[in-house]
Amino acid sequence: MYQGENERVVYQSQFSRENANAAKFGAYYTDLDHVASCATFFKFPDEDEVSCFDNSAGDGKALLTVTADCKNRKLFVGDINATTAKALRESELYEAVVCADYLTNFEGSNAVFSFFWCNPPYGTDVAKQERYEKLFAEKLFTHLSKGAAGVFVLPDYVMADERFTRIFLARYTVHHLFKFRMPVYEQFKQAVAIVTKKEQNGFSKEDLESYKERLANIEELPEVWEGEKIEVLPSLASKVFTFRSKTFDPREWLDDIVSATNSEDFIGNDLGPRRYRNTVMWNPPMPLSDSHLAMQATCGIGAGAVGNEKDKTYHLQRGSVRRKKEMRVSPSNDGKKMEAFEVDHAEIAIKIAEQVVGPDGKPMLKITDLM
Repeated sequence: MYQGENERVVYQSQFSRENANAAKFGAYYTDLDHVASCATFFKFPDEDEVSCFDNSAGDGKALLTVTADCKNRKLFVGDINATTAKALRESELYEAVVCADYLTNFEGSNAVFSFFWCNPPYGTDVAKQERYEKLFAEKLFTHLSKGAAGVFVLPDYVMADERFTRIFLARYTVHHLFKFRMPVYEQFKQAVAIVTKKEQNGFSKEDLESYKERLANIEELPEVWEGEKIEVLPSLASKVFTFRSKTFDPREWLDDIVSATNSEDFIGNDLGPRRYRNTVMWNPPMPLSDSHLAMQATCGIGAGAVGNEKDKTYHLQRGSVRRKKEMRVSPSNDGKKMEAFEVDHAEIAIKIAEQVVGPDGKPMLKITDLM
C-alpha cells in the first residue's frame, strides 16, 4: 500500500513501520476506478464459493471492489495497522481479519485461496537486501491454490527489476500487463499484472523476452476489458484452517470473543486463538506410523470418547507413558567378560474401554490393554 518516498523506506530495517506510516494512514490506497477496471478481467463462478485473500488490505475497499461480481465470495484480509484491522473486523464483511506483519508474523493455510489482490508495501528490507514486493509475491504463492487468479499492483521499475522478474515469472503466468492511467501513473508509476499461479515453477527464455517486450511497450489499463476473461476457480472457506498472527495479543481478540455469537466455535477455530483440545487429532501432513500414533495417544491426542454409535465403534481410550529403568548384561568389547549397565526407556500403555455383550446377554464393560 505504501507508494513513493522509497529512500525513506530503504533506510528502515524492518517492514514493521507503523509509526512511519501512521501519518500516511489512508492516503495511498489503490484508486478504486482502476480496481474496478481490473475486475473486468475476471469471470467468477455463478454459485460456487470463492475464498479471496488480500495480505495488505488497508481499508479493504480494493478487495471488495475487485470481487464485486462474485456472488459467493469469502474474504480474508490482513493489515499491519491495528486501527485499520479493527475497522475491518467491525465491518463484518470478512471471514477473518488478522493484524500482523505479513512477512514475519503471519501464518495461514497453504494452497487454499483461488483469488487474490496484492498491492504490497513499496521499498526494501535492508536486513534481507530484498524488495518487499518480491518477498510478498514469494510468500503469497504458498497460500494460493492451483490455478489461482489475481492482481498485483506494483511500480513498473520493480516489475523490470531482474531479481523480481525471475521469481515472478517462475511462479506466475502473466496474462496481462498495463500501467495505470494518467495522472495516477505519473505520480506513482504503478503497473498492474493480471496473473494465475503456475502449477510448476519455472519459465522459458521466450517467457522472459515476451515479458520484457510487454513492459517496454506497456499500455494504459483499459477502463473495461473486452477480451477473454480469466475464469476464477472455486475454493472453500472451510479449507482455511489457519489465518492468524504468530504472536497472540489478548487485547486484539477481546472484542471478537465478547461479540461472537458462538464463542466456543470462535475460540476453537484456528482463524483466531487456538484452544487446547485433548480429544481432537488434526490432520497430519503425512501418514503416521504405529509408533507415532502411540506417541500421539499417550500425549493426550485422541484421548477420551472415540468412534461413533452408528458403526458400533464408540469407546473410551486413554494412553500413558511411564519412565522405566532396567539392568541389562552384555559382553564387553573384547568379549572376555560380561558388563552390566542400566537402560532408561519409556513404557507406553494404552487402555481401551468399550461396552460389549456378556455371556449372559447383558451389556458389560470390557477393558483392553493395547501395549
